[in-house]
This record gives sequence, C-alpha cells and structure tokens, in this order.
Amino acid sequence: RCHCDHLCIGYTLMDTPQPYRSTPIFDSETLPAGLRKAHCTKAGVWGRLNVLGGSVRYVVEETGEHQVVSAGGFITILPEQLHHVEPLGEMRMQVSFYDSDPRRTTGRLMKMLRQFGQGFVRHTLLKRHLQRVKTGRIDG
Repeated sequence: RCHCDHLCIGYTLMDTPQPYRSTPIFDSETLPAGLRKAHCTKAGVWGRLNVLGGSVRYVVEETGEHQVVSAGGFITILPEQLHHVEPLGEMRMQVSFYDSDPRRTTGRLMKMLRQFGQGFVRHTLLKRHLQRVKTGRIDG
C-alpha cells in the first residue's frame, strides 16, 4: 500500500486547474433568468456546471445539441459557446469558472489510472511532486 497520499493529493491539486470563481448554489426557483436564456463565457474562460441535486438540461445554442446532467454529474462549458440551462423539476446546481480547460489533468489522470493502475499513478505523482520540490518550483 502507498503511504504517500498526502503528497500525491497535493500534486494532483496543484496540477489540476482550480476555479477562480464560483456562483452561489442555485435551485429551480433561484436560477437567474440570464442562465435560462442564451449566454456565454468570455474568451479564455471555461465553465463547469456541477449538478448537486435533481437534473438540468444543458443546451448548446449553435447546434441545438443538448445533454441532461443529473445529480453528481457535470458538464464543461467551452469559452464563448452560446448555451442555456433548463431545470428539469427540482434541482440544485453551481457553476465554477476556470482560466484553463478543467478537463485537462482529470482526463490525463483517468487515462493513466485505467492503463497502469492506482499504485503506479500514486508513485508517479509522488515522483513528480518530489521533483518539483527538489527544483524549487514548489514548497515541500
């Protein structure tokens, strides 16, 4: 068993894009009208719509493509992509904003986990973390 979880988790958090701002948690009644109609993020801003309860429909205006996202699920909102959200009954949701694609590291880590297994990934992350400490790019 790996005993380096605190370092691995620390590296993962540093390597994963972090939101610079999040909305309040909205429900079916408090969801602003602006999110229910076509809107978009600015250039270079990604969003992550996190559904905390119930379900919402996320609709891309340009194509009409839509996706139902349920509790525990999320969808990545691309920069400048016109979209809107429709509550499907009672729901709770929150949007977080990023200055880089929030899927970047998560996808890479998931691919490594599937390919090599949890032990390998933990030790790879530890090795990278220790290398960053050694080179002074982060504090230990």
